[in-house]
Amino acid sequence: MEPLTIAVVGAGTAGGAAATLLARAGHRVTVFERIEDPKPVGAGITLQPTGQAALQRMGLLEEVVARGAPIERLTCIRSNGKPMVDLPYAEIHHGLRGLGTHRGNLFTTLFAAMRGSGATLRLGTHVSSTSTDADGRWLVLDDGERCGPFDLVVAADGGACELHSHAKKVKTTAY
Repeated sequence: MEPLTIAVVGAGTAGGAAATLLARAGHRVTVFERIEDPKPVGAGITLQPTGQAALQRMGLLEEVVARGAPIERLTCIRSNGKPMVDLPYAEIHHGLRGLGTHRGNLFTTLFAAMRGSGATLRLGTHVSSTSTDADGRWLVLDDGERCGPFDLVVAADGGACELHSHAKKVKTTAY
């Protein structure tokens, strides 16, 4: 496969993982992050086995596990005392478990991997919109600069992602 020119908008968990994997696969990746000096923030999170498998594939699981705690069973009880979720990991599959860690630990690991992956980082850069022409997809920055063309744009700028409205097909999931 011919290497693609890819823009990843957002350097958080999803953007960092996507940029790292794509750059390691030989694609030309540029990451656009609005924060000038990204730092670890957030609270505790539970990494489910699928997230751990992704980190394993990236060679990063051991580092995250070293700063986390295993979760053998996840139970959520409603205010009326009735169970909402009961997830005994080992009963699903031997050796399966969740991992409790701080979001900052995950960010630090992914950001370092992204920096070492060969991806180009453009920090302090806010993408305001996208456009498409015969050459590909372009990003338009707040200052009017047009970046591209890109074969692929990955919108990973968070839950309130501004770029989703520019996508041709958007599926919104209600929670």
